[in-house]
Amino acid sequence: MSAARRLPTLGRRLVLHMITALVLGWLIASFGIVWVAAHFMQRAYDRGLVEDALLVAERVLADPSSASGLSLKLTPAELSSVLFDTTESIYFLVRSAGGQFVAGHPGLAALPDADEPLPYFVERSFDGAPVRLATILKQGPRPFYVTVGQTTAGRDAMLLQLVAATLLPLGVVLVVLVFGIQRLVGADLAPLVRLERDLLQRDARDLAPVHVESRVRDFVRLGESFNSLLATIRRAVVAQREFAGNIAHELRTPLSGIRALAEFGLRDGGKPVMKEQLEEIIRTQDKASRLVDQLLALAFAEEVSGTLKREPVRLDIVVREALLRFIARTDAQGIDLGASGLDAPVEVLGNAALLEGVVNNLLDNACRHAFGSSPVGQPQLTVSVEAKEGSTGAATRVTLSVIDNGIGLPEARRADMMQRWRRTSREPMLREGAGLGLAIVSEYARLLGARLSLHAGPDGTGLSVSIELDRA
Repeated sequence: MSAARRLPTLGRRLVLHMITALVLGWLIASFGIVWVAAHFMQRAYDRGLVEDALLVAERVLADPSSASGLSLKLTPAELSSVLFDTTESIYFLVRSAGGQFVAGHPGLAALPDADEPLPYFVERSFDGAPVRLATILKQGPRPFYVTVGQTTAGRDAMLLQLVAATLLPLGVVLVVLVFGIQRLVGADLAPLVRLERDLLQRDARDLAPVHVESRVRDFVRLGESFNSLLATIRRAVVAQREFAGNIAHELRTPLSGIRALAEFGLRDGGKPVMKEQLEEIIRTQDKASRLVDQLLALAFAEEVSGTLKREPVRLDIVVREALLRFIARTDAQGIDLGASGLDAPVEVLGNAALLEGVVNNLLDNACRHAFGSSPVGQPQLTVSVEAKEGSTGAATRVTLSVIDNGIGLPEARRADMMQRWRRTSREPMLREGAGLGLAIVSEYARLLGARLSLHAGPDGTGLSVSIELDRA
C-alpha cells in the first residue's frame, strides 16, 4: 500500500471535522440543557418546600405548658392534608430557636449556620433515602425553625424524563445532519473525484483540456490552472516535434547535395582511390538519409499519438504497393521476394500511412540485416497476410508477417531490439543501422492497437516479424 493510500481523503477529513464539531456542540448543548432543567426544577421543588414550611409555621402557636413554650396545632388528618404528595415522602420538624423539639421527626436536623441565608436548603440522607431539606425561621416573641424535607426519587426520575425527551430529538437531528453533511460534502467534492478519475484513465500523451464542472469556485480555478499547465506542455511538445521535423527536413537538402556531387564524381571517372572514397560517401549519405527518414517517422508517430482514428484500410493493396517499391532493390541484392494471402481483398482497422510505414520498415530491415554479408543459399523474403477465425467462424484478426530465411535473431535479444537505438552486432554489415527500424514498427503497432511479435522463421531459421491487426 502506497503512502497516499494510507492518507485520509479530503472528503473524509471534512466530514470528520464537521461531525466532531457537531458532536461537541451536541454534548455542550446537552450539558447546558441538563443543567438548566435541573436548576429550574430544583427551584420549583424548593419553592414548594418553603410553602409547606410556611403552612406548618402558621399553625405553630405559643403554649406555656410545653417545655419549648410552643406547640403545633394540627391534627394528623390536617397534617397529612398539608404535607401531601402522591410520589414522594414528606417529613417535617419544628424546633425552637434554642433547639428544643416542638413537633415532627426528631432526626430531621438541618440547622443553618449563623451566616447562612434563609430559607436554608441542604440535602441529607433520612430513613435510608436522600431528601431535600428546606429550613425557615419564624420570627416573633418565641422564634422557631421549621424544616420540611422531601425525598428526591420522583424529582430525579422527572429530570431524566425531561432530559431524555429533549436530548433524543437532538440526537436524531444530529444523525440526520451527519448523513446530510456526508452527502453534501460528497456532492461538492464530486468534481474533484471526476477530475482524478479522468487524469488516471487518460493516455499519458493526451494533453487535451480537462473539464471541471463545479459550483465551487476553488475547483473551477483548479481546473483552469491545470488546463493552463496542459496548454504550456502542449506548446512545448508541439515546439519539440516541429524542431525535430524541421531539423530532419533541413538535413535532407545538404545530404542530397553531397550524394549528387559524389555521383557526378563517379560518372566523371577518376583515380581508383577517389572512386572508393566517393562510393563510401554515397553509402554514408544513404545511411544518413535513412536515419532522417526514420526520425521523421518517429516524429509522425508522436504527432498522431492521441488523435489517431482507426478506419478500414485495404491491407492487401498496402502490401502489394510496398512489394512493387522493393522489387528492384531485392533483385539487385539477389533476394527472392514473394507474398501470400493477397489473392482476396483484406480490410483491417488502422491508418494507411502507419500500415505503409510498418511494411516499409520491416522490408527495409530484412533487406539490410537479415542475410548478412555472406548469405548461405538463396535468400528468401516473404510477406504473408493471414486472416484468423474467431469463435463464431468469422475472421476477426489479421496477421501481417515478414519472414526471411536469414541469420535470425537470438530470442534473448528480440524484445530488446524493439527499443530505440538498439543494434545487433552479429556481423559487421549489421552495424550500419541506427537501431530505429523495429522501434518504429513497435511504436506504429501501439498506435494501431496491434500486437507485435518476433519468432524464428520456418524450420527454426531466419526471423518472422508478425503484427496482429483487427479485421474491419
